[in-house]
Amino acid sequence: MKTKKQRQKNKTRKIKYLTTRAGLALKNQFYLDAAWLISEILEKRLKSLLEKVSDQRPGAGFTLEQCIKRIKHVHVTGKNQQFKDHFEVELIDKTRTWKNQRNTVVKDMLDVHVSKARKEKLAMDGIRLLKEWNRALKNFKSDHIKNNQELPQAITSNNDLANE
Repeated sequence: MKTKKQRQKNKTRKIKYLTTRAGLALKNQFYLDAAWLISEILEKRLKSLLEKVSDQRPGAGFTLEQCIKRIKHVHVTGKNQQFKDHFEVELIDKTRTWKNQRNTVVKDMLDVHVSKARKEKLAMDGIRLLKEWNRALKNFKSDHIKNNQELPQAITSNNDLANE
């Protein structure tokens, strides 16, 4: 059975791997692939954040939409003031809007041709969103360090793609 530290290392490795793959997809103009990878990174970060702020362990079947709903619930109920201080409700709403745009692009691909510019915009918006989440997570992490609280490894890992 894996220890908590081993699980955290695996999460960090997975996020670093996804970040590298998303960067390569962007570099090679595979914008839809980059958007899906960014989506997975966001989902993993939100799951990790949920574990920290709400004592829940979202499983593998927990989707990005469910993570967004739970994160917003934590914010609205105000159960964790540090969380509320660092994560604005607008960021949560932007994440939901971006996810809906991603889904619309995929649905449109079945019926009509989706332009390269539209896919590129989706990927670049995802990068900007990921950068916002990373800034908020970094500030959240620094507050926890000041208060001598332990953070999950997936929150503390550095993200090359979002720091470009």
